[in-house]
Amino acid sequence: KIYCMRKRSDFDRMALKVLGRPMPSRGVGGYWVDELKTVVAYDRSYDEEGFTKDAIWKTLFHEASHQFMDLLTKSRHIPPCWLNEGTSCYFEGCIIKADGTIVKNNPAAQRLVSWYNLDTNPKTRIPLEELISHPRNTGAKDGSLSYEGEYYPYGWALVYFLLNYEENDRRVYGQAFTDDGRISDDYKVVKKAG
Repeated sequence: KIYCMRKRSDFDRMALKVLGRPMPSRGVGGYWVDELKTVVAYDRSYDEEGFTKDAIWKTLFHEASHQFMDLLTKSRHIPPCWLNEGTSCYFEGCIIKADGTIVKNNPAAQRLVSWYNLDTNPKTRIPLEELISHPRNTGAKDGSLSYEGEYYPYGWALVYFLLNYEENDRRVYGQAFTDDGRISDDYKVVKKAG
């Protein structure tokens, strides 16, 4: 089932009815409830500044990705959060064309901007090891599978990179210079895929 609400107040009432608890007041435009096979979303452009009608589609693509991830992994294991949320954020970049076709593999612009702003500040940068080893990657004690908002753009960036990196990609190099200032051998040879 898919419920699309116009107003945030309707979305909040549905969260209380479906989840028994409210959703955070910021940064959440929808959610997937596995047990009920249900997506609940709302049109953020209706009562929030800075959102267009495209926001509802981005939310629906994000939440539908959770459904497919659940279908793919449920019988085997819980997917790590960076993969689950990163993949869902990846699908936020999808575009629906006028003829109904869906174009994928576009960068999710808001995730790219957030990632850049976080990653260029040494105080907010999240190392890859921290993203991968986050406790929510194996399921938290309270059973939730999400994590802090600043991890979402990093999950997106990792998934986008993994889906787009190709062997002999000239954009990916090792360390450019050795400690004594020479061009390193790693820099001369493009790293292998993976």
